[in-house]
Amino acid sequence: MQTLVIDKIERLDKILSDFLKTSRSQILQLIKNDKISISSKIVSKGGFVCKIGDRVDIDLSHQSTDETPKKIDFDCDIIYEDEDLLIVNKPYNLTTHKAPSEKNPTLQEWLVHKGKTLSTIYGKEREGIVHRLDKPTSGAIVIAKNNEAHLNLSNQLQNKTMGRYYLGIINKNIKEDALINKPLGRLRNNRLKFSVNTSLKKRDAISMFHKIESSNTDDKELIAIKLITGRTHQIRAHLEGMNRSLLGDELYGYKKDKNLILNSRIFLHAYLLFLTHPRSGKEMTFKANLKDDMSLFIQNNFKEKEVYEKITSSNIFNSFNDLDELLCHSYKRWEKK
Repeated sequence: MQTLVIDKIERLDKILSDFLKTSRSQILQLIKNDKISISSKIVSKGGFVCKIGDRVDIDLSHQSTDETPKKIDFDCDIIYEDEDLLIVNKPYNLTTHKAPSEKNPTLQEWLVHKGKTLSTIYGKEREGIVHRLDKPTSGAIVIAKNNEAHLNLSNQLQNKTMGRYYLGIINKNIKEDALINKPLGRLRNNRLKFSVNTSLKKRDAISMFHKIESSNTDDKELIAIKLITGRTHQIRAHLEGMNRSLLGDELYGYKKDKNLILNSRIFLHAYLLFLTHPRSGKEMTFKANLKDDMSLFIQNNFKEKEVYEKITSSNIFNSFNDLDELLCHSYKRWEKK
């Protein structure tokens, strides 16, 4: 429980957003879950105007759920765990959190099944989930174990002090490293897809792509990706705008050798995750090892030794540092070839 005594007349959501250093949407979620009270009375509206001297109590404690869990018949690799956070290497084709359309167990339900203490700021539907990965994408994802950590990590997402570097295998080489700054919008005739070529409302989207290694047959390429923004399907849509696609990604253009990728697997993996620890303030980096199928594909189609020499954490960080310096004032424009 945290307590704040108001010293100015202001909207409650604005005061708490500044006090907790988080977004107003998260404050509204706390209010929705009856976590905010003034003079021992639960507050129901974020627009409530506080008076000088009001005592605001903020309950950041965990709330349990009595919901019967689904049968869990899979496991996840835990990369790191302490009292505040958990880093998991998510399997591919696993949904991050519960949704009405998802009938299979999710990562969030696996966490509950394992008895993990989780943040509740977004309610039981998304306990612990700070950010998400698309269902077909594997790799590093951070879980908050208490609401204080969740607020801190969410703030890091907004100010870009937390982020990920991805590895992907694409069906056609890119000619050079590039920064793509093209807004994305949902297609009118296919609501599952996002595109740079749409007249609908768009949201800014910026991605950076770094060449790592061409395949032995020179018709595929392993690349690293850094997201400056985090839009839905951003990597996949930006690649399609470059007339490229991730292997296995039939939604965004991959058509050849469908038998090459099993179980509707898209070769995209969140490889490195960096953040500042919410309690200690220490800068931390975590690596999620490639899944066996992607490792085997690299072994069979690339010069394996050269690949693993190039995808060390230091090499990837340095590569994107160079990109930041070279491209920060000059966005590269790509045209379909």
